[in-house]
Amino acid sequence: MIRTRGGGYLPGYTAPEEGEPLSDDITQKPWWDIARPPGYDSHFHHGWATIGLVLQTMRGGDPVFGKHLTGSVKEGAKPDEVLKAFEEKFPAFKPIEKQEEEWCYFADHGTIKFEFDGDAKFTANYITRDAKFNEEMQTWYKENTTKTMPKGRVHVLISTKNGPDFKSMGIGGEPLVRENYADDVLRGYDRIVKDLSSENPAGRVAILDGKPGTGKTYLIRGILDEVKDVIMVIVPANLVVQLAQPGMIPALVDLHKSRGGRPMVFLIEDADEVLAPRQGDNMSAVSVMLNLGDGILGKLLDVRIVATTNAHRQELDEAIMRPGRLSASVAVGPLPYEKAKAVFDRLAPGKELKEKSYTLAEIYSKARDEGWEPPKLDKRKMGFGAGDDDDDDYDPYE
Repeated sequence: MIRTRGGGYLPGYTAPEEGEPLSDDITQKPWWDIARPPGYDSHFHHGWATIGLVLQTMRGGDPVFGKHLTGSVKEGAKPDEVLKAFEEKFPAFKPIEKQEEEWCYFADHGTIKFEFDGDAKFTANYITRDAKFNEEMQTWYKENTTKTMPKGRVHVLISTKNGPDFKSMGIGGEPLVRENYADDVLRGYDRIVKDLSSENPAGRVAILDGKPGTGKTYLIRGILDEVKDVIMVIVPANLVVQLAQPGMIPALVDLHKSRGGRPMVFLIEDADEVLAPRQGDNMSAVSVMLNLGDGILGKLLDVRIVATTNAHRQELDEAIMRPGRLSASVAVGPLPYEKAKAVFDRLAPGKELKEKSYTLAEIYSKARDEGWEPPKLDKRKMGFGAGDDDDDDYDPYE
């Protein structure tokens, strides 16, 4: 295989020398004999093929077809298995060296680029002059993908050479251990799950407040596990303001469209600064929260927000708390002794527990001291709680 000035590898292809005239008979030649490749240090990209294919069309060749297909691979499928199926179905396409997270193929009549984002998202971009391939490719893609989103898939905001984007990081949900929570917390949790799953929620902002270690992070994980067919996005509190910046809007719209227009749920941990009463230092952040939670941008993108905070609910901005905007505000506190003892007895039966209230973190820590060992964490799962809400000591999946 010969390295092209485009940075890719096309077997048997030699880039034309500078100043060398292009072929006159272009309708029957492969696209790489028609257009100049990009600079030597560039990545292979569709632009090179597009120019050649369009030039052929302008000279009387077949029309050009271009498609952007987005979906999810079927449950259990792996990228190498999907690519192998493509190669078997379309042997005319030959692979080009993988570039970053992209898999590129080329044929005389066009090119195709595949991307696997995180655990499941599967995108295909192609351009071709072969009408039959265009039809067969769309059929093949539908047969090998699904529009159903994996439950609990989590996206994060990232910075790329093309601007802000959202990347799928994996499945972040865990079944909620309901026995670990007081009845009033469970009622609030159930209301949040109902609103996140509803086409017409009673409110678009849900707040979990409580001291570190009370179990707010695992309520978030339970929400991830229960709520289906929504786009879950982790947004650090210090980046909330950026969500309303002009450069961010295209990325939000693209994510919304690429996932079938499903509701978008922003998960904001340690969100004290974007929930507190508006002052000079947090005015912009609170305004963005209000717009996303009940404003024009939020409704266009069908946004819902779940935020955790260590602040007391009376310290939150009153506009966020108003009915119609607020789905639920759930105070997650320490467990009274009787409830705490029931949790402890389940983990360490027969052991003594001093009579007082406990946070879940304290209960699980004491259970470990008494010999309890948590089940091993499924490495396909991802964690939360990197901030002050340190629930690691009671993690039953660690």
